Amino acid sequence: MPQVRISLAEACGDLPPVCLCCGQPAAHRIARLMTWRPRWISIFFFLGVLPYFILLLFLTRTVRLNVPFCDRHKHHWRLRSVLIVASFALVIGVTYAALHFGQQMPVGPWRRLFTVFAFLAGCSLVLMWALLVYICQMTAVQTHEINDAEIVLDGVSPTFIDALIDWDVKQVRYPRTELVAGDQIVLLGKTHVRPGAEQATA
Repeated sequence: MPQVRISLAEACGDLPPVCLCCGQPAAHRIARLMTWRPRWISIFFFLGVLPYFILLLFLTRTVRLNVPFCDRHKHHWRLRSVLIVASFALVIGVTYAALHFGQQMPVGPWRRLFTVFAFLAGCSLVLMWALLVYICQMTAVQTHEINDAEIVLDGVSPTFIDALIDWDVKQVRYPRTELVAGDQIVLLGKTHVRPGAEQATA
């Protein structure tokens, strides 16, 4: 997925008015607290809950973003959060109601059969919910890394990246770039000619 590096100063809102998701003109600035932690921390969950939460406490980093979105994507993060929470509540409610109904049935083989069916159905719903969470995360703009100087975002629009390059030029800065061959700029594997280089060469 396309990535972009944003300095912590830019994260406060110093970004071009272009939608982060689709690259269309942005009409909204949406604030969101982004978190990041090294993925290897998850291994410690299986070694002990206490060490896991201690590492989370010390290694989790947060950055408050203020980024541009168009009318269509202004609820990009909120809709996914609501969908995840609401679907989880639905799974728990349906599973509990089915098990409770099974306990009210007369004792006998049908009751045992219904209870087993309700349990298996509940497990299937949990797996479906986990798949839904995965899809929501993979289709969202998310944090790839946070360090002392910048935040790296995954899943942004390539058009937004191009607009950010132009924005850097207008602001006379190149915070995400590396100068190579004197007149070229490499940004996330994409090569751009430095403005004015062609005229100077001619």
